[in-house]
Amino acid sequence: MLFRTAEHERISSQLIEVYFKTICNVLLAKINETDGLPDSLFNCLKQNLKVWSVEEYKKHHRTRLEYYYKLCRKAIAAELITSPS
Repeated sequence: MLFRTAEHERISSQLIEVYFKTICNVLLAKINETDGLPDSLFNCLKQNLKVWSVEEYKKHHRTRLEYYYKLCRKAIAAELITSPS
């Protein structure tokens, strides 16, 4: 299965999986305030995907990854607000 960006660039489901694994790790680190997990999307993506430079990250991954990250954070926040305590 392939996803498309606004520029109609194809994104493989494997890359989407890596993005969400990265997001999950960063969110867990923030929630748990642990030092063992990466503190940034770039550092975590670098562990999950062979991204060697910040320039490569910015050119190929940053916009999509940050967009998905924001969506996930909003969804989690909305769930926490609406779920009974």
